Amino acid sequence: MKNYTPVPPDRHGIPGRESLWMPAIDSTVMKGELDERIRWNLEHIMRHVFHPRIQEKTYRTALRFMEMVITSDEAVTKEDIKEFTGREGIAKSTLYNNVIPKLADLGLIERKREISGAMKKKQRALVIRESLRFTNYLGKIASEWEDIVKTKRLKVRKTRAEEAKNDESYVD
Repeated sequence: MKNYTPVPPDRHGIPGRESLWMPAIDSTVMKGELDERIRWNLEHIMRHVFHPRIQEKTYRTALRFMEMVITSDEAVTKEDIKEFTGREGIAKSTLYNNVIPKLADLGLIERKREISGAMKKKQRALVIRESLRFTNYLGKIASEWEDIVKTKRLKVRKTRAEEAKNDESYVD
């Protein structure tokens, strides 16, 4: 008889690169923050992408990087990133391996390779810009959920109205 040990799965749960931190709406963490009149700033949004309690260093890196992307008039280039990492004392590996890929995957930034005059013809320079794909994606989810709920509620109201109408027609 063989001592069979099962092979563990490649990964457990949702990869961190594809996840957002979403606390319960009625939690003390979100108390008062969901009011539509209260504006969130970049820190609030980054907190949902890289929660500081779980990924403190990555959160701070992402926050400072996104501040640079948002305040930049032009696209952020590799040279800008090199200057940024040197000035802020941030490890390039954290930025290139953790922060930029997750921000790009979630649609907060757009990462492209563009032909640059200073580079050889076969090479393309990395450029990063802010993106609205994140907004479009979450907006689509929210919009579709709203339609599903409203449709269900409308069907329930119609069914109840028809039942009430049928009940009245049977009364002598």
